[in-house]
Amino acid sequence: MDSGFLRNRKVQDATTGKVYWTVGGWELWYAFFWWDRSVDSRGACNSGFYVRGFGYPEAQAAFDYACAQFPHVVRRQSPPLVLQL
Repeated sequence: MDSGFLRNRKVQDATTGKVYWTVGGWELWYAFFWWDRSVDSRGACNSGFYVRGFGYPEAQAAFDYACAQFPHVVRRQSPPLVLQL
């Protein structure tokens, strides 16, 4: 989705389960990204969620909502996803 997000934060290209996030926009949205090899085994592969409808600071609630909406994405992850607060 947006490996630049992870690269700009100097997050090592490895599937650790660590989920990094940012918030922005005038309608306030959250973006969550992590390195992911569950579908594509090549390097620089990542997955992510975008979520609206939460205030600041509600990163954990927004992430929990995204995980509930896309359980098939969450289930295929190894190791499990952990939001970095």
